[in-house]
Amino acid sequence: MGKKRPRSASVPSRDELSSYSETELLYKSNLFRMQTEELLKEVSPQYGNKRVEAALRELREAILSLPQAQVSWEAAADGCAPPAASHESLSRLQLTGSRAHFVWNAPDKVELIGSYLLRTCTRPSLNMDLAVRLPSSCLLSKDYLDQRYTDKRLLYIAYLAEQLSGVACVAEAPSFCYLPHLQDARWPVLQLKLSLPSVSDGAGHDWQVRIIPTIAADVFDATKLRPSRDNLRFSHGASTSSAVYNNRLALESEYTSTLALLHRYYQKDKSGALRDASILLKVWARQRFGAQAGSPSPLQLSLLLVHLLDARALTLAMGAYHIFRVTIRFLASTDLATQPIVLPPFAAEAADGNAGVDDAGAGVAAAGDGNADIDANGGGAVRPRISLADAASQWAGGFAWVLTDSCARVNFGASVGRGALGELR
Repeated sequence: MGKKRPRSASVPSRDELSSYSETELLYKSNLFRMQTEELLKEVSPQYGNKRVEAALRELREAILSLPQAQVSWEAAADGCAPPAASHESLSRLQLTGSRAHFVWNAPDKVELIGSYLLRTCTRPSLNMDLAVRLPSSCLLSKDYLDQRYTDKRLLYIAYLAEQLSGVACVAEAPSFCYLPHLQDARWPVLQLKLSLPSVSDGAGHDWQVRIIPTIAADVFDATKLRPSRDNLRFSHGASTSSAVYNNRLALESEYTSTLALLHRYYQKDKSGALRDASILLKVWARQRFGAQAGSPSPLQLSLLLVHLLDARALTLAMGAYHIFRVTIRFLASTDLATQPIVLPPFAAEAADGNAGVDDAGAGVAAAGDGNADIDANGGGAVRPRISLADAASQWAGGFAWVLTDSCARVNFGASVGRGALGELR
């Protein structure tokens, strides 16, 4: 038995203090690690439920098999009477223009995108995102002008919602909702629940499906969507730009290629640390901002991680907490309002939609093991990368945060307000 130190003994030596400090730090580190692991278990859902994924395939097939229809909407001449519409459900819509009509066809593609494929969903918001590509036959080359596209987009998904109301795999009539980075009444998406009352993620939080309209990259001339152009001439003067509207329109063709970019980095994450760090960032943002308008969205935070990996500020050898801490430190120390971020180049073939639910439904099957059918490193051409100076010049003055793709076609950070950027610091 060791001899006790007498009360009159001298104070602990430097080595003893160092030993005590290391013991305390180790205890705190282990405690924090256990708390982090418990948090991840609490907010992370279970994936690979066969009944849910079978219902998702059934929903996809139902959408692709919908028949052709003539869709029209025209405002009353006196402005008081209800509009004349081809279908009763469409008469309740409020469009920007006085009329809109086209031949409704089933989507060209239905693809699974978003956090479900990346395995970064967080409770209680459990969403499976389906991108439906509007057929080019529904659009004209000049539909980017004066909100014509938004009117047709709204008509398209409203008619789709009506047709899905009677589908067996849909539990209730689809409704409009809004994406975190697209809070505008003229840009809704559809939200529905699958008809699986007995299936949940194990904690009573059912999965929801969001149907997001998209368009092919070549539907509109990219030069017509530059931030300096005015495409809202009906309501703006000749010298006014419509940068926000143009950016939202450009974003419609970038969802699939964005998923390909994210997957290119996330598929290398063998340890799962990057996915866990993404979940921690989502929880942090939700606790920090809540439902505050103009706050960073999960998509923007995931793209920020890609940027930091590309800049080698992060590595996949780091743990989840280390990645989270470096990212928070970057946000706190960087003036994002004056420093644009240019993302790595997208693979050209990503625009062809090689992600998600393919013709055989393999995207959902691939999601079961975390490996979506995305070939982002193929032999296709890669878009050239714009310089930081050119990115700042192109998007100057229009947005608080510039988080742009490699050719500055779209600004993913457009929805973040200056107030939220200030809170990040």
